[in-house]
This record gives sequence, structure tokens and C-alpha cells, in this order.
Amino acid sequence: MADFIFIYAPEDSGRVRDVAEALAKRGITASTDRSIPAGQRYDVVMADRLQAAKAVVIVWSEAALRDPKLIDEAAAARDQGKAAPVRIAPVEPPLGFRQLQTADLSEWGRPSADSALHMLAAALIRARDGDAAAPVALARPVKPFVRTAKFWLFSLALALAIGALFFISPEVREALTADPSAMSRGTLLGLYLGVCFVLIALARLFLHLSRLVVGRTTKAYFSREFLIFMGAALIGAVAMGATGGFGSGAEDAPRASFLTGLASGLALLPLLISLGLLLFRGMRRLLLGRVKAD
Repeated sequence: MADFIFIYAPEDSGRVRDVAEALAKRGITASTDRSIPAGQRYDVVMADRLQAAKAVVIVWSEAALRDPKLIDEAAAARDQGKAAPVRIAPVEPPLGFRQLQTADLSEWGRPSADSALHMLAAALIRARDGDAAAPVALARPVKPFVRTAKFWLFSLALALAIGALFFISPEVREALTADPSAMSRGTLLGLYLGVCFVLIALARLFLHLSRLVVGRTTKAYFSREFLIFMGAALIGAVAMGATGGFGSGAEDAPRASFLTGLASGLALLPLLISLGLLLFRGMRRLLLGRVKAD
């Protein structure tokens, strides 16, 4: 008997095979076999399969909602704490199942479905490797990263730090001393903060979008990838500060101070790196998709 089985309507067999193949690539083997051996009773065979399974993937669709036998099987899986429901069409699960978190695979092939598939795979792995008596539980969907208060607050904190570096740099202090009437300190500081905030927010948005392109979501606020990304940007910014910034190679360009070079690197490098990562992942996904289609 298989550790994982699918419950689905016959009309959905094609999409169920797609889901099973996607799970197999993640090291999870789930049986799509719905056949009943000759001479055996349907209810007895299905009860044995449900009993032997560690988790049951219930596939909701228009056809599934019209099948009373399928709903009975799903109810048995739910009562045993083995239900891992998914939807492959924009439908509501029947009464008795709406309290269960359901993975949304209705937009198959898009990042949202990839994220839901990841959530399903994680639940099945927990069922396979964890406590057999614990019910299967799909994780709650993660709130979109750019809609969280942390996204904006942390972007603002970075902008404040970078803007402050610009503001206390020798070039700015010298300019304010030379012509105090040109622009007030508050206006200049606000201008620096605004520009830095836009650049940092765009950089973090591009990094988040690059993860969505490959079917991942930014779940951990300080994820390993984010820390590596910021570390690389910081190293580059320090190098820019030591060499005097972007314009230090020109013969007639004045050499910038360390603070100006550092602040310029911290403001611009994250944007450039994240944009490059987004373009790289997008092109790779596009090319791999074409290869598979051929």
C-alpha cells in the first residue's frame, strides 16, 4: 500500500497525474490508482487504502463535488486526520471541509500554484516523517511579503541609515557650509531619505519577485538568501567606499569620500543585484519552459 494516495474524480485524472509528477520531483511518491480488483467490493478496498495511507490528497473540482462516493471517502480521510485537500478549479469545498486549509492549484503552472504545491509537499513530508498520530495539516498561506508592515518598516530603517551616511559625508557638510541658503538641512535630509527609500524598496521587491519566478515565497523575514544578498551588497559598498565610488576611474572626476562611496554602494548595489537576479531567473525559467515544450 502507498503512503500517499489521491482521491479524485475520473474527469480530473490528467491534472492529478501532473500534480503527482510534480510531487515525485520533490521526492514524494503518491498513488493515483483508483481501480478496484475484479471480484472485490469498492467500499472495502477504499477503506483498506485509506487505513494504510499516511496522508490522503483530496482533489476538489466541479466533478468531485458531484460525486457522493468521493465525498464519503474524503470524509473518512478527514475523520482519520489524514486529509490534505487541494483544489484544481475555483470551487469551494463541500460543507464539513471548509475548516481545513486547502492548497490552491487552480492556476497550474503559475507561481501561486507552485507555492501551494510546496505547501502540500511540506505537509506530506511531515506526515511521512513525523508523528503518525498527528493530523495532516497544511500551513496557512503566507501574507504577500510587500503587504507586510515589516517590509516597509525595514525598508525605511535601511533608507534612514543610508540617508544619514549621505548627510554626514564631507561633501554634503562642505556644500552646506559653503552656501547655507541653497537648501535647508531638513529638506536635504528628506530628499536623501526619499531617494534611498525608493531604491531600497525596489531592490527588496525585485528580490521577492525573483523568488516568485522560481516558485518560492519570502517566508522567513531574514532568510538565508536575503542575508547572502545583503552581505554581497555590503562588501561591494565597502569596496566602493574605499575606491571613491562609481566615478573614481575618470581622470577629471574628484575622488569621493569613503562615506559617500559607501552610501552610494548601499543605495545602488542592492537594486542592481536584485534586478540582475530577477532577469536571470526569469530568462532561465523562460528558456527551460521552451525546452520542455519542444
